[in-house]
Amino acid sequence: MHNKIYCSILCLLVSAISFAQIKDTMVFENKINNQWQNSSRNIITYSNCKSSYVLSESWDANTNTWQQSAQTFYVYDNEGRQQELTQQYWDAFSNQWINSSRGIINYAADNTGQSTISQQWDVVNNAWANSYRFYNYYDTAGFSSGNELDFYMNNAWLKNSRTFFEMDELHRLKNTRSQIWQTNEWQPSSKENFEYRDDKSKDSSSTWDGAAQQWIKTSRDFNNLLSNTNNVTEQLTQFFNGTSWVNSGRQKSNYNNDGYQTTGVSQLWDATTSSWQKFIRTEFTYYDNDIVHQFTIEVWDPVLQQWNSGGRVTSTNNSCSLKMQLVSEDELNRTVIASKNISSEKMYVLQNPGKLMHQFSFKNNLNKNAKLYSMNLVFSTNTNIVAAKNDNSTQNTITNSNIKIYPNPAHNYFNIDINNDYANATLKIINAAGKIVKQQQVKPGVQNINISSVQKGLYIITITGNNKTQQQKLVVY
Repeated sequence: MHNKIYCSILCLLVSAISFAQIKDTMVFENKINNQWQNSSRNIITYSNCKSSYVLSESWDANTNTWQQSAQTFYVYDNEGRQQELTQQYWDAFSNQWINSSRGIINYAADNTGQSTISQQWDVVNNAWANSYRFYNYYDTAGFSSGNELDFYMNNAWLKNSRTFFEMDELHRLKNTRSQIWQTNEWQPSSKENFEYRDDKSKDSSSTWDGAAQQWIKTSRDFNNLLSNTNNVTEQLTQFFNGTSWVNSGRQKSNYNNDGYQTTGVSQLWDATTSSWQKFIRTEFTYYDNDIVHQFTIEVWDPVLQQWNSGGRVTSTNNSCSLKMQLVSEDELNRTVIASKNISSEKMYVLQNPGKLMHQFSFKNNLNKNAKLYSMNLVFSTNTNIVAAKNDNSTQNTITNSNIKIYPNPAHNYFNIDINNDYANATLKIINAAGKIVKQQQVKPGVQNINISSVQKGLYIITITGNNKTQQQKLVVY
């Protein structure tokens, strides 16, 4: 089920003046036990409103200092399009920067598409090794018409999945069709249909049951839209339980006179009490030129009856306009068409491994079996975000307030950094079929996890300890 009720999208596009070598800072904080605490920060260097270098730092609570953790370099072609980016992470043990990942972007001569090859650094051979590639195709109007994801295995590119998009006459998304590569042919996977009427819209999702050879209804959304826009003011999400439609969540959003979101509130349906329960609230504040100053997201604690946890991002306003997009973890498992590609600089959530992203993970405490929800806050400068797909696995470091995994994607090993909230925890690596391929005990601190026997692919990492569970995704190449 696509939990789009937890997805708020805000795209900010403000005319920017070209500057050379200007820096901005974004500080990320986590709200823990009703107290705001530093988490990380990005120091971004711009050249003519394009990111040229980003230094990422993590907050060390023991020394109350910022410690460098990663850096990203960007390269552009003669037309100002992003051509390559390289990430390195700081190894405190060897006291040096170590190559981690890079993305190489190629554009079709007729502007009908682009491909991105993601590579990881092979420390054994001291060379870049292919990991995956992503194709994105455009129609004549400049909208995304489809994409394909391939993985590199056994010295060859292997098909994995693809999605097709169909637009209506107003260039609104009409339907999506996703397929997966199995038994040497493309097989149906999922589909989504969109309907529009006045300032309302509806979208319905289904997955393919290969055994029964039929489509199975999964979820649907009813949206009220801000007049003459695609901004959702109210949204109701329902899932299909096999016999009937059942409430899942709902959301309300407010916007200022310029059409930018100012607040949002999400609620979950509690089937036990047949009532709506508070879940998440968000708030955006802006500088006078409409650039985001601060974004705050908080989670309701039903036990303490207060907004007890969450995260926030505070940005300086020294250079170029920022686009901000908050995407739920489940939403990243499908493709979303957010806006037309009219910028020479393109940003895609999946194929840009150097994106500025921060993850917030929340647990609904209404019951012990409640699902963990993750939100990914994605930033870009002077750019239209055209598509968001898959997951946050392209980040070199995936982190929240309790757990950090790096490098990611990983080969032969990865490091996991766990704080004291997860003493005597159990780590499980689960494949796409739901099978546990590796399980071991882990303790607080940094540990090296051997995955040399784990096949290439996408996995879920679960950490369970002290009656708490957190999940993150891992790509093995």
